[in-house]
Amino acid sequence: MSHGTHALERVNDARARGILEAALDAIIVIDAEGRITESNLAAERILGWLRSDLVGRMLQDTVIPPRYRGAHQRAFAQHIRTGIPGILGQRLELHARRADGSEFPCELIVTRVDLADEVIFAGHIRDISDRREAERAIRESEARLRTLTEAMPEAVFLFDAEGRMVIANPAALELTATGSPLHFAGLVGRLDTGEDTPPAISLGQRMGPLEARLAPRGRWVEWSSHPVEVPPDTTAVGQDASSGTGGAATMVVLRDVTEQRQARVTRDAFIGVLSHELRTPVTTLYGTANLLTRAGRLDDDVRDELVRDMLAEADRLQRLVEDLLVLSRAELGRIEVVPEPILMQRLIPRLVSAEEARWPATRFHFDIAQQLPPVVGDETYLSQALRNLIGNAAKYSPVGSQVQVHVESQDGDVVVRVLDEGPGFPPEEAERLFELFYRSARTAQRATGAGIGLFVTKQLVEALGGTAWAVARPGGGSEFGLRLRPYTEDL
Repeated sequence: MSHGTHALERVNDARARGILEAALDAIIVIDAEGRITESNLAAERILGWLRSDLVGRMLQDTVIPPRYRGAHQRAFAQHIRTGIPGILGQRLELHARRADGSEFPCELIVTRVDLADEVIFAGHIRDISDRREAERAIRESEARLRTLTEAMPEAVFLFDAEGRMVIANPAALELTATGSPLHFAGLVGRLDTGEDTPPAISLGQRMGPLEARLAPRGRWVEWSSHPVEVPPDTTAVGQDASSGTGGAATMVVLRDVTEQRQARVTRDAFIGVLSHELRTPVTTLYGTANLLTRAGRLDDDVRDELVRDMLAEADRLQRLVEDLLVLSRAELGRIEVVPEPILMQRLIPRLVSAEEARWPATRFHFDIAQQLPPVVGDETYLSQALRNLIGNAAKYSPVGSQVQVHVESQDGDVVVRVLDEGPGFPPEEAERLFELFYRSARTAQRATGAGIGLFVTKQLVEALGGTAWAVARPGGGSEFGLRLRPYTEDL
């Protein structure tokens, strides 16, 4: 009796034969030695082997390509020792060999069947070529998507239907300071719109643009989200491939608008400054000019006083315009200087004399060390920066107080210190005083101002390669200073 007949008698059930033949997967029955004892019609179609060519031959010599035989033999031997009857055995993904020698990817599942006097194994061979091709297409599609998002300046996230992060480009990781996969709900939870209730954003929802502050870095972002379709088996970051899910997903794009928002705030403040600070001198000049032209004969003293008022307001207007011009250049990053040697011994007396004329109720004193080297400067810009400091000290000082200007050499640099006897400022405000439009609460009520002068001074000094600082004097008053580089021929 042949092996095939013997095996058929072991199965010996017409219904089992019908089920075997109706199966879509290739099914091969082998004995404990690995010899094929039976196969179905699907095996002929999938493998290209006739049943008569397979039965009696070793599985290793026919269906299993040489490079996979070692792994298959180890798994088969393990299954013989420990396999449980009727329970699916180890699932292997490998390649099967057809009769013509070609190979194809397959999934092999071996089930142990214990008969009365023999142990046999049913091997299910499933062609997974279509699945592998789909996986390859998905990987290529995902790779193209990643390539596209890698170079995008906007932060791009892709979340699957469960809210797990599938893709995050470098801009997204940098903006959110994300070192591990971020859930959709976690990203939404970082948004702060300034409202009492958090924004209502859901997976699969078309939303935006919505402007909000993003934790933990506090940058302002513009949120936009869109529903998208994700191919099946797309794997979330940090998940096993078996947990990949396709279907509805959500793409989130975050655009960093911190600079644009700051520019908008600056623009609004700038317009406010123009409408307030320019109106006063312009109104005074216009009114005084009308008075001079329309009035009858005026006393010489009255006329001289009106002219002095006009000159003072014109000077104030000119200084404000100069500061606004520097401000606009600083915002564009276009403060350009041509270094030239400036002697502080000549510049300081001229500037102090001009401020004495502007502030007759203030006493001025300057002290300039001997043999000072020339400094790197641009006379127009350096004069503007120093004039802002000296005039600022006089403006906030009490009537009859003194403003001192000290110039000395220090560690090879030239240091200018402007000391006043005004109200001073809290030490924690020292850096903020140089911010655009910032005015200390301690001095804001004493005199009008735009909060531009100190900002402009710092911008000009730094453009010249120097530094500016502010210090509250222990006995009251303030010290504002500049450190300037000495001029050398190789500059």
